[in-house]
Amino acid sequence: MQYHKMANASNHIYFRMGGNVLLLLAHIANVVVMFILLSSDIMVEKDLAQFHSMQWQYITVWNLGFQIAHLACILFCDLHDVFDIPEHKLTPFLPKLRQYHNVFVSSIMWPITVVRYLKTTSEEAYGLMEY
Repeated sequence: MQYHKMANASNHIYFRMGGNVLLLLAHIANVVVMFILLSSDIMVEKDLAQFHSMQWQYITVWNLGFQIAHLACILFCDLHDVFDIPEHKLTPFLPKLRQYHNVFVSSIMWPITVVRYLKTTSEEAYGLMEY
């Protein structure tokens, strides 16, 4: 309940929501472009065909899905605060969603993002990336 009062007291929520909407649209555009490209005739290349068959095994793809889920959850919670909907009305599960979101970010999102960032930067630093 305290989070609800703090969010209404600040005008920064609109900037945060705008940034989250832009990030969500960018991630969704990325998924759409990947889907379109991987379903076209570009799949004759061996490496792309292998990636397409194994894409759910890559941490990058999982990170993209987690980022989209995270942004959707944040936007739902922020919309709830902006329109000042009482928690006992339309969304009785909102407190649980906020608790889930905190656990989700701290135990899944943050570690995956850090691991992916460290892996990419170490590959670039040691010249292990193939172009």
